[in-house]
Amino acid sequence: MATPARRLATVEELLKRVQAGEPYLELWDGELVQQAMSRPSHSRAALRIGSVFGPYDEEQDGEGPGGWWIFVEIHWRIHSAQAVVVDVAGWRRSRLPEPPDGAIPIPPDWACEVLTPGDTARDLVDKAALYAKEGVPWYWIVDAEEGVIECRQLVGAHWQVQGTWKRGQVARIPPFEGLEIALDQLFLPRRKLT
Repeated sequence: MATPARRLATVEELLKRVQAGEPYLELWDGELVQQAMSRPSHSRAALRIGSVFGPYDEEQDGEGPGGWWIFVEIHWRIHSAQAVVVDVAGWRRSRLPEPPDGAIPIPPDWACEVLTPGDTARDLVDKAALYAKEGVPWYWIVDAEEGVIECRQLVGAHWQVQGTWKRGQVARIPPFEGLEIALDQLFLPRRKLT
């Protein structure tokens, strides 16, 4: 007897469950996958990174860099059976004039993943490969526990590290070189060992 084909979940099912209160779900090749719950250090880093780039998210008025939509914990719809949550992501307004309700259907121009214990392999391997395959030009990997940011640029089909910065440094990190960032403001203070 033949095994019945596995029914693939859809983005619509994912979004209904998210709206019903299951925010840590992703859809990988038709399978709903629960993400690890974030820690305070993860949440703080994602929130602060999103807020630091506020000037890029403003309407262009000649005062700031503008020209982007910046979102925290946003679903990106790759196709009908795949949608992932990007911790912090940016879309150039020239490519996404108006954000839709629900998952965004085009690749971000910048994706930032804050490593969460229990999900680090997904961020470092699976999402890195997916983002490269889908042509996301910039990918940041943030280790909030250690206070480190690595910036990767997609060159051809491969990631090239453009730089790595740590807590205590001040940096201009692509694609947002217009802002100088004191990395200490992104991370929770280090815990004192007792």
